[in-house]
Amino acid sequence: MQAILENNLTHFTQYYDEIEVNKVNPIFSQINLNLADLEDGEYTLFVLDNLNQIIVKELVKIGTNNNNKRVRNYIQYVR
Repeated sequence: MQAILENNLTHFTQYYDEIEVNKVNPIFSQINLNLADLEDGEYTLFVLDNLNQIIVKELVKIGTNNNNKRVRNYIQYVR
């Protein structure tokens, strides 16, 4: 699986190949991404399968007004 993270303001795109999916629960799957080098803001996350088909498209926010913690993992809930 691969992931693409695109900044919604600047359209900067970060590509992650061969991401590992941790299926720790039947309700959700978890992927770990290193987001430490990215600017704060809103991003669109695309997770693609091995056939390059989009299986997840979600909004990801990095940074908040209340604290400076960085998001290090992302959880996708099954719908």
